[in-house]
Amino acid sequence: MNKLQEKRALLALAQRFGQPPAPGLVEEIARLEEEERCITIREAEIRQRIAEDLQQIWGEQHELVQSPPESPPEPTEQPSEPDPQPVQTPIAESIAHKVARVIAESGVVAPEPVLAQPQKDLAQEIKYLREWVSRIAATGPGGGAAQVYDLDMPTKLVTTSSYTIGRKDYYIGVNYAGLSYITLPTQNLTSGRDIIIKDESGRCEAFPITVLGNVDNDPDGFRLEINNGAIHLIYRDGWRIV
Repeated sequence: MNKLQEKRALLALAQRFGQPPAPGLVEEIARLEEEERCITIREAEIRQRIAEDLQQIWGEQHELVQSPPESPPEPTEQPSEPDPQPVQTPIAESIAHKVARVIAESGVVAPEPVLAQPQKDLAQEIKYLREWVSRIAATGPGGGAAQVYDLDMPTKLVTTSSYTIGRKDYYIGVNYAGLSYITLPTQNLTSGRDIIIKDESGRCEAFPITVLGNVDNDPDGFRLEINNGAIHLIYRDGWRIV
């Protein structure tokens, strides 16, 4: 029993016992009846619209019928056999039959289901993805380094009078109590290779560091004579001081 039926029952009960209905009961029943009428009209419009859409899509007639509200049976004479009514196909069943017929006529074969990869392969993929994300987070976006020294940037401490910078050297700290000579690399160079030469002894004025190589178009190189001084070099068609 819905709300409207409850209100109607209260009104009938009050009338049966000759009592006036509660204040506002008649107005509320009228309001509920109006709402129910609007809902019924709206549902009928929706059913008609759906039927028209289905007819346009499938080229078939579909009729949506709402079951009539239940009402108490009334004693009547034995009804005669009703006229046969057309069978009304539910929407979902009609659409399913239509789709099945279209598939059958087109000859489309449903693909085989794709089986999931074993759990071992999935775990391996997750591990690879984590490593890749960690590598991107550490180095930033881009194609990655072309040389080992671009990533490692190893340091070298020089405590002798001479040293030739190796292929993987990035930072060269010189701490030698005497004249020292640092030779720049000349082979297997890649544009963008950079090197830092630093006086770690703090006595570079007394013991200059001579850097040998073609630097800024000078084949004789240069000398570092500032205590705790440093030089940053980058290679592009020769070594350049930056």
